[in-house]
Amino acid sequence: MIIIKLKNIIPNIKKDMQVSLFTSVKDTHGGWSGSLYTVPVPGDYIFSPIVKENTTLSVSFDLYKNGSSVRTICASVSGNVGACSIIVPNLVAGDTLSIRCNSSVTLAAVGSISINRISGPAQIAASEKVFLQYTNNGGTSITAGVTNLDFTTKVVDSHGAWNGTVFTAPRAGFYQVNGSTLLTASVAMNAHIYKGGVDTISISNASSLSQK
Repeated sequence: MIIIKLKNIIPNIKKDMQVSLFTSVKDTHGGWSGSLYTVPVPGDYIFSPIVKENTTLSVSFDLYKNGSSVRTICASVSGNVGACSIIVPNLVAGDTLSIRCNSSVTLAAVGSISINRISGPAQIAASEKVFLQYTNNGGTSITAGVTNLDFTTKVVDSHGAWNGTVFTAPRAGFYQVNGSTLLTASVAMNAHIYKGGVDTISISNASSLSQK
């Protein structure tokens, strides 16, 4: 089961800005980035936000999927609480969900959101491809045998399996790992794959100021 519960809305938002919630109560798969939810596993999800604005305005909130508005999901009228639950069907891994307001307002810090996966395959099918690509802008300082190489800019991630430094295999199988690094100091470096926190295999050797 996938469960995400967050509370406390950051108060000031502008029109069409993603509503941010900063306190995670529970996030079973690490899908929430602060203002955006990335679907980790395919299925149907129920999306339940609660919002309240601090003025006498009447505002509405839209659900956005992959950057495009899906529908208006709730409203806060004259400072009252707006709440709803909506089923978002047929999501696939990598889809993104967010909430945006139709006006620039100040929100009360009493909001919350719950996202639950209610149906879908219990496991990733053996025929389903798992793939990802991330890049790094450079500047990582490496400590021998300690520092995981970080690649934080997502190009594609089919199952949300990479957290910046660690890949969590979504299903059993054989995986191919490809990558490259460029040294900016006159040193030699061996790159190793760690499995379950244990040094498993050396995969590359880079000499001074070279790319590997």
